[in-house]
Amino acid sequence: MPQIIQDIIDNGSVLVYGKLLGYNTTVWPVSQVAQLPIQLTYNDGGTTTDTWSALITPGNIRIRFVNDHNIYTVIANAHQFRYIIIPKGIQAVSAINTNDYNTVKEVFQIGD
Repeated sequence: MPQIIQDIIDNGSVLVYGKLLGYNTTVWPVSQVAQLPIQLTYNDGGTTTDTWSALITPGNIRIRFVNDHNIYTVIANAHQFRYIIIPKGIQAVSAINTNDYNTVKEVFQIGD
């Protein structure tokens, strides 16, 4: 991801979205996409919380997964992530709800 330079991190935006297809659909519906960080609390023999976040550094996006009980030894590979790089000076970012993935796609004319 060479487009993610320090100037983008400091003055622009890098939006990271997740489509968490490795969960039961009662926990995360198949069509749902949300901006990271995402925190899910569900019952799996007791209350469990999973947190998905993105660490953005020049040239890199690292997806971090934390389970509050540390019960997973592997993570499903069905999850999908997408990032959108917005350079400084793009005024639309401050005027839209970046939590709404469909609105972001529409404003920036991004296809699936």
